[in-house]
Amino acid sequence: MSTGEAALDFPWLSLSLWLPLALGLPPLLLARHRHVVGAAATVATATQAVLAIIIVAKFNHSINDYQLIEEAQWLPALGISYKLGVDGVSILLVLLTGILGPIVAVTSWLTVKRRVNEFFAALIILQTGMLGVFVALDFVLFYVFWELVLIPMYLIIGVWGGERRIYATVKFFLYTFAGSVLMLVAILAIRFYAGTFDITQLPATMAQAPLDLQRWV
Repeated sequence: MSTGEAALDFPWLSLSLWLPLALGLPPLLLARHRHVVGAAATVATATQAVLAIIIVAKFNHSINDYQLIEEAQWLPALGISYKLGVDGVSILLVLLTGILGPIVAVTSWLTVKRRVNEFFAALIILQTGMLGVFVALDFVLFYVFWELVLIPMYLIIGVWGGERRIYATVKFFLYTFAGSVLMLVAILAIRFYAGTFDITQLPATMAQAPLDLQRWV
């Protein structure tokens, strides 16, 4: 049994991704009072913080491998799977994302005065996307979460930004669009050469790749 399989006693990563979204979005879409909306967002992000702490507690720092792995077929005909896991670096980013979430929610609760529902909905989706980027072990899934991060960020900058928010939004869009296109090309190049979107197999497959391809990717 592999390290990741041994560590999978419960789908903690999936729970940390989707439970805050399920808890937070319904009241954010239905509530009309600003304080109810702020409280709902705080509870949702605090839930993710608690789950992040549990995930860190489950992580074995003496093992140099991916852990808490979850995997399910998503688009098997294309070799795409729903695969999550954490290593020694991503576990720290999961914890950081979880801790910052409720801090941002409480601060925004006190400062955001207009279109509060939309703001907190964007915030929770943003946090879900960020966490997904850190735990995705399939390149296509990683790319989906990456794009999920960009959409609420674009809205937050454009709607709730400062005086030059339009300029900042256009600049943000141009840079992220260019980066996303290049990233997609790199992912497709990896799939063409390695025959897989599985990030855990990348070190073994790309080690045999030409140096020019390794540098470009």
